[in-house]
Amino acid sequence: MTSAVEQRVTEYRQRRTALEAFDVNCWLGSPLEPAFTLLDGVADLKAALHRYGIRRAVVSHTMCVRYGAMEGNRELLEAIGGQRDWVAAATLVPEMASGGGWDKLLRAMVADGVRVVRLFPRSHNFLLADDFLGRMLVAVRDLRLPLMIRHTEAAWPEIARLLGKFPDLPVIVEGTGRKLFYDNRSYYPLLERYGNLFLETHNVTNYLGLDDLVKRFGSRQFLFGSYFPHLDPNSSLMPIGDGEMEEEDRLNVAHANLERLLAEVQVR
Repeated sequence: MTSAVEQRVTEYRQRRTALEAFDVNCWLGSPLEPAFTLLDGVADLKAALHRYGIRRAVVSHTMCVRYGAMEGNRELLEAIGGQRDWVAAATLVPEMASGGGWDKLLRAMVADGVRVVRLFPRSHNFLLADDFLGRMLVAVRDLRLPLMIRHTEAAWPEIARLLGKFPDLPVIVEGTGRKLFYDNRSYYPLLERYGNLFLETHNVTNYLGLDDLVKRFGSRQFLFGSYFPHLDPNSSLMPIGDGEMEEEDRLNVAHANLERLLAEVQVR
């Protein structure tokens, strides 16, 4: 390795560390697809994230998608209990609160450390519509829990209706399954219209694509996510650390925007 390359690597790592990245999209459990690396539990995931300079993370469990949401949520909370720098992203399905109501269920989840909730309408075979999910969505909104959904799990018109119907509900759209630049004619106007739309960045892969988003809309609506261990975090850290945006914008995307969202969750 030449001295020039070594210098570039050192500079990149320094910039990466300075971001103080807070990852909104990390996973435990058997990979959902061919993975960048295979990990064995919490200790492996934590050590691997630290190697990329990622000290804090919102963590989901693949069992919630593949097997069952309730079982996966229990596995997730047991696994990350006591991890001070991690928070849980629980998965919801429509029948989950059939016994005691959504407000009671979600308050119990928040007490256990949940700070983000996820929906997988296509994988779990339900409609993303307030006609059917209204009580769930009202309870999520009232607790100010960010709601995370993949753009491959719902059509953009469905996401648009959700944003318009619940303007006080933070909705994080995650890019897993399809590169987001294929859909920019859909979500650019949504970003302009809806301040409660937040875009997770791991699949914003076009050259200077994140910079263009920040120039057009400001940095407030973008959240760093890696989809680790399925993908290499460097691919989503590099556009933030080495892009053309201002330093304040870098830090907003890397960690500050997510910190603000999580601080608004009603924990009592």
